[in-house]
Amino acid sequence: MKVELNIMSSLIGSKNMEYDFDLLFNKYPKIRKCLPLLIAVREKEIKVIDNGKN
Repeated sequence: MKVELNIMSSLIGSKNMEYDFDLLFNKYPKIRKCLPLLIAVREKEIKVIDNGKN
């Protein structure tokens, strides 16, 4: 997960974090697996809403 966390760290100092996160998420979908670690969720699965759908 080291690479994924380093990719996510590129958001530090972003002026438009939401937009930049979307770009990263689309380019590097594997960063998804480090999200629970960053938001302190203990479950292995998190729900993602895409285009208003679960």
